[in-house]
Order: sequence, then C-alpha cells, then structure tokens
Amino acid sequence: MQRIAEIYGIEKEIRGRTAEERLAVRQARTRALIDKLHAWFAATAPRMMAGSATSDAMKYALQRWAGFTRFLDDGRIEIDNNAAERAIRLVTLQRKNALFTGHQLGAENWAAISSLVETCKMLDINPYAYLCDVLTRIITRADTDPIDDLLPYNWVDTHAAQASFEMSSIAAPPDHPKLQHRPRCHVGDFYRLPCTTLGRTALPMQ
Repeated sequence: MQRIAEIYGIEKEIRGRTAEERLAVRQARTRALIDKLHAWFAATAPRMMAGSATSDAMKYALQRWAGFTRFLDDGRIEIDNNAAERAIRLVTLQRKNALFTGHQLGAENWAAISSLVETCKMLDINPYAYLCDVLTRIITRADTDPIDDLLPYNWVDTHAAQASFEMSSIAAPPDHPKLQHRPRCHVGDFYRLPCTTLGRTALPMQ
C-alpha cells in the first residue's frame, strides 16, 4: 500500500499539467516504482494462499500488467478509471430507476447518448447545445458523409462559443409563437430508434 500511495502521490503532483510534462515525470520517477511493485507482486503472489482475495488480486494485476502500466508511456492517460466511474454514476442510478429500456436497441441508443453527454460534460460543453446543433445538422447529411467533425472533441474547436449558451438562448420557450404548431419530440422516442439510424434520421415526432 505504501508503494501504491507513493505512485498516487506523484500523480497528484502532476495533475493538471500538460501530457508532455506528465509523461516526463512518470518516466523519471514513476516507472522505477512500478518496476519494483511488479517485482514484489511476482515474488509474493506464489507464496500467498491460493484462492485468497490478495492472491487473486495480485494474479489479476500481473496478467494485465501491460494494460495497467500503459499510462507510463502516454501522458494523456490517467492512472486509473476513476473519472469514468464517476461519470457513469448518474447513468447507473437512472438505469436502476428506469428498470428497462424497452429492447436491446433501446439500451444501445441510451448508452450512445449517455456517452456523448458525459463526454460533453468532461469537455465543459453544454450537452443540450451540442445535441441540438448536431442532431439538426446531421439529418441534412448523406449517409456516406463523414461525421468526425460532429464528435464532441472536434465540435468544441469550431463551436466553442456555443458551449456556454444557456438553454434559454438555444431554444424558444414552449409557448413561443414559433413553436405553437411544431410537433414535439419525447425522450422516450430515443429508445425506439434503430441503432443504425440514430443521428442519421430526424427524431420521431408526435
């Protein structure tokens, strides 16, 4: 635990720095600690009681060591997936509350939309602004047109000004004259869209 705490202490020091700076520090300070930890795991695991939680954890780590230590060679990668775990917490709660999505394609669409929303939040993009813009633009494109420029990572570069929009500045209120005769779309319609057509066709309207 002391070795792991020391490694995480270094990560705390370099949090917020550029990928290049993080990589340099990891190569200079963290790699040696990781190598020592690997040697200790390899020497200790065979002496642990078979089937114990500690033994299983060590074997699990040793079998996946290349993946666990990938962060040493890329400053963009985090040391763990805690950020992802925090991001899906609300999704997990919603899944528990909703119980079901209707069918398999509904679940896949839900997962895709949730992934886009959480990516937007991570990039400080207003998810509502992003979805309004992208779903409006994507239906005018041909099925063969590339969509890379509509992904959150690229969208923020060309539409950064929209990221700080408030919802009131994006859509008119429901009683606005322009919306009096406009059909409304319901969130549940997302779950009935075929996965292959999500984002390629207009949302079902009621």
